Amino acid sequence: MNVKTSRIRRNTSRVVLALASFGLVAVSLLALAGAPAAGQAATPPHVKPNQRVIRHAQGVVSHIWSNCRAFAPGGCPFGATTWTSDGRGRGVLYAIYLRKTAGDSCGLGAVYFFNATRLITSTITLAPHAEVADALHAVSSPGPLKFEVRYAVNPSKNASCVQYGSAGTDTYVYGWNGHRMILASGRPPRPPKTLAPSFPPPHS
Repeated sequence: MNVKTSRIRRNTSRVVLALASFGLVAVSLLALAGAPAAGQAATPPHVKPNQRVIRHAQGVVSHIWSNCRAFAPGGCPFGATTWTSDGRGRGVLYAIYLRKTAGDSCGLGAVYFFNATRLITSTITLAPHAEVADALHAVSSPGPLKFEVRYAVNPSKNASCVQYGSAGTDTYVYGWNGHRMILASGRPPRPPKTLAPSFPPPHS
């Protein structure tokens, strides 16, 4: 074997080793990109709302409030509906936002939670039994199984109706455990501030 042939073989071996190393690195990177981090749950598939279900749910709430005839001649004033996955990948949870529960400033909002067409509960029943703020993003979903609700904060327990919600909002998070909605987080404001007490539907 001459010197030239020996050099060619050494260079060829180096190229083969380099390509093999590159291939291992590429495979490792692809595996890392496709694998979830340790302790990270798989993200449920995206869910889409069903407009028929939303209309049905709004009809249920309207019936509870006698179509809001006492304070809204044109029908119950609903805000934007929020939805999220039920955690099983197929079902959808809905939060129906009723913006007003009375004709004066004391009658702020309430949220009704549905599992598809089935009414689960409402913020009138759930702690902290307070009125939902009249705000663009009063209800949102931080992820599957969860809803965030912003409650109106009053400057004091003696606040008049026109002062309802004038001290800001407090956010509470509710989670679906497969059977019912539970309070996941949230705390009342520091005194003298207080949450605006909820306004129950007539004949409830």
